Amino acid sequence: MNFLVFDTEQEATTRSEQAATEKGNPDYSLVWSATVDRNDGRAALQVHGDYLYLLTDDEKDALVDELPADWSPPPNPFE
Repeated sequence: MNFLVFDTEQEATTRSEQAATEKGNPDYSLVWSATVDRNDGRAALQVHGDYLYLLTDDEKDALVDELPADWSPPPNPFE
């Protein structure tokens, strides 16, 4: 999985909305889903291979395979 990490959830949401506009997809307002770090508010977009073309070269260079080690994911809603 590829992740693009942002400082805030709003930044991640705005980037996903921008990608939806660039893709020309009127049915969806977001292209990627975000995972939010519950401790500090960072957010990571889960970027799928089919939509890598929507990223800038700098964003492609910033992709990581895993969330940072200090990441605190949201609790599992099924537990």
